[in-house]
Amino acid sequence: MPELDGPEQNGPGQRGPAGFWRPAALSALGLQVLSLFLTAGYHFARAQTDAGDAEWLNAGHDLLTGILTLWWTMLLARLTLGRGLVLNSYLDRVRRALKYTFPLLTAFRGVLWGLTALALASGAASQANPVAVTAMMTIWGASIAASYMTFFWVVRWGELGPERAAPARRQLEDWLNLAAALSLGMTVINVVPIAGFSAAPSQTDQLIFGSTGLLDVAATLLALQAVRLTRLPEAEARSG
Repeated sequence: MPELDGPEQNGPGQRGPAGFWRPAALSALGLQVLSLFLTAGYHFARAQTDAGDAEWLNAGHDLLTGILTLWWTMLLARLTLGRGLVLNSYLDRVRRALKYTFPLLTAFRGVLWGLTALALASGAASQANPVAVTAMMTIWGASIAASYMTFFWVVRWGELGPERAAPARRQLEDWLNLAAALSLGMTVINVVPIAGFSAAPSQTDQLIFGSTGLLDVAATLLALQAVRLTRLPEAEARSG
């Protein structure tokens, strides 16, 4: 909504990526946000039964992730047009909110990872394949870090403005590329159980977690391509 973020600026550096990639990325990200809200609702519904307290945590996690992903998408939609954020505008306030709330989500994820690591070190799931458990913990931990960095560099891009955003954009490209691969790994982890560590998910769980995971991978790859094709004023000046 450009009218909420000040007047548009003209000039060659203000053009965003042409063609398919940017609208496709924003559409996929919008579907991802919707899927996160629906998954949160699914966990809330299961929490009403005897599924355990973990479902409340999963529901709250997915709900917060959906809200923050929506904010991230709103910033990306503006930045991939090659435009900056107007100080104290609506999107600038979104940037500030994202800057201070996403570290809280990352800390929550890190605590869960750390508690799981402590449990494993204490002998839990001793019957599980150690290679599979090590791979799971590595992919899970790396995905937490990569997710944080994709949010961090979008916020940093918004802080720097289009004229100085080239380094932030390159960093965002690298982390989106890594995040896509790790998201695929996490999808496999959520769908394929590790014997001796996790119970086999139901077919409904496999369908929900598998489809949302693949949507995450697709949205991340499309966002990566949209970021790569964003034309910044600095790049325009060099090409001229």
